[in-house]
Amino acid sequence: MSGKYNLISSSKKRGRPRKLAEKQQIPDKILSELEMLGGSSDSKSELVDSPLYPYILKWENYSTFSQSSLNSNDTFAMYLIDTSKLVDPHHFCQIAKFIENFKNCIEKRELQNLNKLPEELQYFIQHYIPLYTPSCNKKLSMSLALHFSQWLFDKKLAEVKLTLL
Repeated sequence: MSGKYNLISSSKKRGRPRKLAEKQQIPDKILSELEMLGGSSDSKSELVDSPLYPYILKWENYSTFSQSSLNSNDTFAMYLIDTSKLVDPHHFCQIAKFIENFKNCIEKRELQNLNKLPEELQYFIQHYIPLYTPSCNKKLSMSLALHFSQWLFDKKLAEVKLTLL
């Protein structure tokens, strides 16, 4: 009888992976399509002149967090730390510039609720980029906005994620 149970338990390990694992692959897929994967960056050295630097230092070794204790700067820092582990320095600088521009947009709009970040990303792409950063690559910004939105959703920092048609 124990052989029968071994066959059943071993067959459960086969098949399609859990949906949770698939969700976690989506942000990496976006960076892969942008050809940004492959390497790692030191978020501290790349952002030493950034206003986000103190938040990078605060969160550099985070593993858990309390959603209620986060502000948007904490969220941006955590995103940059996670992303720095996946991309080379050149691409990381592009992502950091995107986040800093988005941070400036959020400050101008005086956003209080982190759950609204995906909606603000849409505003950022449609209104802020053309007005304040016209030289910014809009297609790249849209892809990075999707990546950031998915990251927020996966970390349970947003209830909805941005989708672009």
